[in-house]
Amino acid sequence: MYKALLFDFDGTLADTYDVCVQSFYRFLLEYTGRKYTREEIIALFGYNECGVIAQFIGLEQARSNFGRFTEIYQEEMHAVGNHPFDGIPELLSEAKSLGYRLACSTGKCLETAKLSLEYFGIASYFEAVSCGFEDVQAKTRTMSNSLVQLGLQASECLYVGDAPTDVTSAHPIGLAIAGVAWAPTTNPVELQSAQPDHFFLTTADFAAFLRENAYE
Repeated sequence: MYKALLFDFDGTLADTYDVCVQSFYRFLLEYTGRKYTREEIIALFGYNECGVIAQFIGLEQARSNFGRFTEIYQEEMHAVGNHPFDGIPELLSEAKSLGYRLACSTGKCLETAKLSLEYFGIASYFEAVSCGFEDVQAKTRTMSNSLVQLGLQASECLYVGDAPTDVTSAHPIGLAIAGVAWAPTTNPVELQSAQPDHFFLTTADFAAFLRENAYE
């Protein structure tokens, strides 16, 4: 049925939400001397990390100092000690064994996406990583880039995400989506109301679906 699975990261594979917020807080305090609030930072999510920082200090300075941000991000990852959601490594392994091609399609920047995938020990499952942008909040464009990287049509792929905005980003380009609500931060009612093509509460349920619908 589907040749490839395009996975969102935060809320789908794992949760680095708090790591991101704390990393922005530390970086901006170090760089500007100002304590920005959680709300001020979260309001800019949708840009990649460099793009978020650029809203505070300008794009040129964000780019030139981004190495320091990734250092802080790594420190916060290790301090928090996050893990992939229960069942994710097994799900990815089984999907690969069933012949699905896997890509990560996330709003993160490439540096933090790769750091996160490697930290969680799941980087080897993904043949492509498509990321967000500095200058625009455009998840649909990120998804389209994943299709180009894989050399597949939207009809051949299934996006896997936890947010209503994943649904509204996937459908305009003809990309089916599995709404997944196994993260404690996901609101299943809101996700279902966005009308994903498929809906799953557990990784086990999604794995069963993949076994039943493996491409032949």
